[in-house]
Amino acid sequence: KKTAEEEKAEEEEKEVLGAMRAWTGVYGTEGECGVGCCCITDDNVQIDLNLKGGGGGEYSGHASLTIKGKAEEGSPGACKGNKRLSLRHFALDDTDPNLATKKFCAGACQTLKAVRRAGEGGVVEVGLSNVEHPRCGERRFVCKSGECASSTLPL
Repeated sequence: KKTAEEEKAEEEEKEVLGAMRAWTGVYGTEGECGVGCCCITDDNVQIDLNLKGGGGGEYSGHASLTIKGKAEEGSPGACKGNKRLSLRHFALDDTDPNLATKKFCAGACQTLKAVRRAGEGGVVEVGLSNVEHPRCGERRFVCKSGECASSTLPL
């Protein structure tokens, strides 16, 4: 039999996982792609949650997001010939369930920031921006279907 503490911990974990899963779904895209930038532009952007399990398949606290879709060049050559972008390993913030970041270094380091928020009519949307290159602007992904469609913010 489970103790009250174990049951409470299980409930909290379910809530945390529910908040994480609320990112997942198919999104439409809005916003401009700045000069020299490579952006995701797609009517069916896919945002997936990847959970790493511990022994026995339990969630071990490692979660990341993948954002996938067609690539758009803000100027010729910005996407280096890529027709699609798959941005993997966005780390979910430990304290804010509505923030995920991805840092990558190729020459200079860059940080991509994804912020989940309530858009028009309470629909879940995700804003994606490049911290070091504000000229790239923010891509807005508006939830169309999936877990994000059945979620309401704040979580």
